Amino acid sequence: MSQASTISGMVLSPAQSLGVASFAALVHALSTGRGISLDALHITFLVMGAGSLLAVPFFVLSPADAGAEMSGRAGLHAGVPG
Repeated sequence: MSQASTISGMVLSPAQSLGVASFAALVHALSTGRGISLDALHITFLVMGAGSLLAVPFFVLSPADAGAEMSGRAGLHAGVPG
């Protein structure tokens, strides 16, 4: 279990950095020559939120017992070879 925590910690840091960098790049692309506008921030928040919604089908389509063995519970398919 500790190896999984280490790996997830190593993956989380670059993922957060990528999110911050993409947010900054989008704000910069939408900003005018006079600086960052409130509209640029609003559009950026909407685009980033819509991007986050792309993960919803992944979680909806995952099995109901996904990750059950990590939490110590027997999954729905316990004992079924496969």
